[in-house]
Amino acid sequence: RTRSLDAFRSESYRQAFSHQTAWSVANLGRMKNCMRRVCAVVAETGVGTGAFLAVLRFGQPAGAGDIEALCEEGRSLQRRDGIIATRLLVPDATLSSPLPAEKSEGRVLDPILLIEATSEAVVRDAVQQVKRNAGATGEISVLNMMWHLTESDLAAVRVSESVEGLCG
Repeated sequence: RTRSLDAFRSESYRQAFSHQTAWSVANLGRMKNCMRRVCAVVAETGVGTGAFLAVLRFGQPAGAGDIEALCEEGRSLQRRDGIIATRLLVPDATLSSPLPAEKSEGRVLDPILLIEATSEAVVRDAVQQVKRNAGATGEISVLNMMWHLTESDLAAVRVSESVEGLCG
């Protein structure tokens, strides 16, 4: 996550994206049906990270009415027990160039709704609600989250390493 989509327009990002490391190439090669989307976060509800994450693709390019319907679904889901947070992502067509291994036929830059919840049952129930109410017909992935790393965690590691260097 970046503060602005401008991070993806920078020369340093272009260099990193066009000159993948051996680690990146190896890991991308192990992924199935990978896709690259650079998205704006257009709506968020809740605070925190859930143990389960649903990634729900809308399934088709969306109009303004579809975006509002998905925003309303996020607000509605937040009132349900077990829902931690939702985020509606809308891909930027200019910045979302495909990965080399990504299939180009049938490539759709559709909105993506992320739903974080306390259990798999809660997140799957939420997905069914969004499909029913907002007409989402795209792919669904449910992930069991094992850990979460934030920018502040990385800053703490850098401080810790500096202190070790001084003391070590």
